Amino acid sequence: MTMMSFPPHQDEQLDLVLDALANPLRRSLIERLTERDINVGELSDGAGVSMPSISRHLRVLEKANLIVRLKHGRNHMISLRREPLQLVLRWCETITKSSSEGKRTHEIPGQSIESTLEPVIPTMPSELSELRPEVGAETVDQPESIDLSPDSLSDLVKRLKRG
Repeated sequence: MTMMSFPPHQDEQLDLVLDALANPLRRSLIERLTERDINVGELSDGAGVSMPSISRHLRVLEKANLIVRLKHGRNHMISLRREPLQLVLRWCETITKSSSEGKRTHEIPGQSIESTLEPVIPTMPSELSELRPEVGAETVDQPESIDLSPDSLSDLVKRLKRG
């Protein structure tokens, strides 16, 4: 199977951009910057996180070349660069085009891909099943479903790291 690829420097840039956009806070910052240039303090106020956290996220966006920081004395204005987003669009168009030219897809005509996906429900390994409480023992209410969204998993990982 041959993969369509961009030149190596563009592949690296694409990786940086996709990594930067993988974080919901950074996507939110990018969305705010589509309206106008914003100073760092204002970005921090509207984001609900600390200034050091905003600075770390801005460094990731700068490394991906998605923003430019303009310094005017002590004031730092952040401006959006749209060119790296065009690289992502070209990559998506390449993938979409190659899929529509006869490559195998998993879509069913007339149905959206979301409607064809089955929910993934983790199962309990057999060695843990004996740890279930016996009948009559005090039980803990279990949730009816498990939220496996990226935001929820990210929050879980953060809580596990803290403690």
